[in-house]
Order: sequence, then C-alpha cells, then structure tokens
Amino acid sequence: MAEPLDKEQVQKLLDDSPYIGFMKLEVISMNLEEDTIVIRMPMRPEFERRRGTGQYHGGAIAALIDIAGDYALVMKVGGGVPTINFRVDFLRPGTNTS
Repeated sequence: MAEPLDKEQVQKLLDDSPYIGFMKLEVISMNLEEDTIVIRMPMRPEFERRRGTGQYHGGAIAALIDIAGDYALVMKVGGGVPTINFRVDFLRPGTNTS
C-alpha cells in the first residue's frame, strides 16, 4: 500500500486529469482519520440542465459522486480503483446554492 496523500497532492491529481480538470473540482477538506473528503463542484454553464435555471445536470452530479468516492480511496492509499457499478436516484434538481 502506498502512503496516504495530503490535500495538495489530491488536488494535483484532480487537476491533472483532463476530464476532472475540466470540471474544476476543488478539495475543500480531507480527514484521513475519519475517512472523509469534501470536494466542491462550481456551477458552470456546461453543467446546467437547462440554460439559466441554475440547476445542475444529473450527469455532472453523478460524475462528482463517482469522483468523490474514488478520491476517498485515493487519499488513503495513493491510488483509486475503477467504478464497477453505480446508480443514482435523483429526488429533486440540484441547484447552485453557493
């Protein structure tokens, strides 16, 4: 097992990925003891469900969930694993509240 990564190392991995880098995700906090990571996804016009609604497209939200889950492993073991199966049931639109 590799050494755990710090916040700056995890952020660099996010930024260096072409797809994830496009999303402009930001590591807000990490806690190795509690196995938590908080990642922020800014609202961008490319992520809107419909122009001007301020509602995130479900695909962008699903991508964030998948990436955050993977990077919870990355921060602990230095590398992630591919997602095998993933399902999201949306209850209401996600909106830009920041």
